[in-house]
Amino acid sequence: MNDYVSKPFEEEELIHKISILLNKNKITGRSVIIAEPMPQGLYSLDKLIEMSKGNSAFITKMVKIFIELTPDAISKIKTHYQNNEFDKVKAVAHSIKPGIDFLSIVEITDVIRRIETFSEKNTSIEELGDLILTLEQTIDIVIADLKEKS
Repeated sequence: MNDYVSKPFEEEELIHKISILLNKNKITGRSVIIAEPMPQGLYSLDKLIEMSKGNSAFITKMVKIFIELTPDAISKIKTHYQNNEFDKVKAVAHSIKPGIDFLSIVEITDVIRRIETFSEKNTSIEELGDLILTLEQTIDIVIADLKEKS
């Protein structure tokens, strides 16, 4: 168990982390009960705003690219995982890492890095499946919120 919540923490964040750790992974055939986290605070556009010097067209374009490309990347990660193609899992995880960083999705910054370094860290295949599920669920929530706000 390598997940943590830094103090001071929000109650919703703590509950979400606990629910993720207690949930089972559907990729490995175990049941899943998902507690929906609150999108507020799940991501931030601050890095994009700073990087673009407030250029709203750039920010909109980057968010649109994230919304359009990330679900396909997650799907590829899942397929490669199921086919035991861990080098491809690593490559796709590496490709979406900048988007996660630019949107400051803190909840999964460590998750995406752990997926990327799976073979180097001797992570169990089951743990990798759990990480992929966490990644997918969090990305789904962020994208739904981004779509709602655009």
